[in-house]
Amino acid sequence: MTGEKLITNSNTNSSVWDSLRSEAEPLRTSPESMAKRFAKEVCDIQVDFAMRLKRSNDNGEKHVPQKEFERWEDDYRDMWQNMEEKVHQANRQNTGDTMVKAAELEEPIVAYFKEEELYQTIEAQAGEYYDKRSDALLKAIRESNEPDKDKDLEYARGFRRSVLEHLAYKYVDMRNGGWQKEDADYYNKARERSHNNVIKHLNGLNALSSKYKTRRFTPRDFWTSENKNQTPAMATRMRYDRDVVEEYYAIAFAYEIDEMEKEQERNSKYY
Repeated sequence: MTGEKLITNSNTNSSVWDSLRSEAEPLRTSPESMAKRFAKEVCDIQVDFAMRLKRSNDNGEKHVPQKEFERWEDDYRDMWQNMEEKVHQANRQNTGDTMVKAAELEEPIVAYFKEEELYQTIEAQAGEYYDKRSDALLKAIRESNEPDKDKDLEYARGFRRSVLEHLAYKYVDMRNGGWQKEDADYYNKARERSHNNVIKHLNGLNALSSKYKTRRFTPRDFWTSENKNQTPAMATRMRYDRDVVEEYYAIAFAYEIDEMEKEQERNSKYY
């Protein structure tokens, strides 16, 4: 899931990059043109960070130092927010579906990284700091006077359960027990539902972080696959978000995943 292959300058990546650059220039002040400009900046930050992470890895370091990482993260978050704001402005001027327009605009960003490279993204690497951010949020909730603090505490503690539920589907052994096609269909739907629950829970943690004035868990929120009226661009963005969130929790819960993989390997010797 978190392979070691690093970013490559393929012809596909290059053509996507050139396409985005040409669309962003010359710079205009209309909301849509500004959104394209910010989309290019988002892509620039993401690619530059991947190169910085590669240098750290080449030097034997697992990740970028926290304070430096948070500067990257803040720049990325601000640029993403600017982009989304301009998309909303453009849609207020021209009636349309904001999700459709956002997905179309973000296609070059989504297309740049191959699946095995997604662990290099800023969103995924934020998983390195899940424990610290979780501790900070729990502390802020406990010390607050919010009337629903008990409910918020339970929710904040529940992300690990959501992840483990999805992992249980991911690592289920379907070779034994007489699985039928109906079982496989049920399994696929249940696995997708549990994955969507992880995404919604992570977005919820970000909302709680804003409520209690602690650092967000990720620099932006993510789309689930629950919207069935998907354009091709929307489906691609949803798939990208699902994969990025999976890379996020693969880093945040590396120990739990390692234990599950060891158990799966042990079990495979008996079938």
